[in-house]
Amino acid sequence: MATDKETLDGKILALYGDVAPRLNKLLHYANYCWETNISRQGLAGAIGCDPRTIDLFADGNIKRYNLYTLAKLRWYFGCRLVDLLRRIPPAGLLDADARTAEGEPRLSRAAPPGERPPAHLVVATRLPELLARYNEQELASALPLHRKAIKTLAARQTTRIARVTLAALCTFLSEREGRQVGIEDILIDSPSPN
Repeated sequence: MATDKETLDGKILALYGDVAPRLNKLLHYANYCWETNISRQGLAGAIGCDPRTIDLFADGNIKRYNLYTLAKLRWYFGCRLVDLLRRIPPAGLLDADARTAEGEPRLSRAAPPGERPPAHLVVATRLPELLARYNEQELASALPLHRKAIKTLAARQTTRIARVTLAALCTFLSEREGRQVGIEDILIDSPSPN
């Protein structure tokens, strides 16, 4: 029998879709391309991250995306955000073929890096510009967020974003703008410093 939390999560997924992590696929692909056997523990050590975070990310159980961790993973693999995160729109927003389409990850590195990631890495957001088009009342009624969270996101004062919040923002903006708004429209996917 489903718990209240599982039922709520299911309703949220039906309404907003998901932004699912692709780290496990990316790690397998990198090991194949680089002819290595990098473990999750080894990856965590290489980027200076808690191994439990990598496990949650790779198993698809992560609830919040830390923008610094995303930046370090992008740097390590030399990949794009869409190689790390997969937008799964709710059923009514796209047809089944488009919902399941997923390309192979792309790596710009020929081998894993031998050094630690630079300290200045960060993934930024376009949320202030995107959310400025809508009033706070409209956002609060359409999104599963408290007004304080909306103000924080709109003021570019966030270093983490909940998985469900990212999915809800993609869906909300897609519906309002009449086009598919994806992860790359919200999170700034700047070139990876290699």
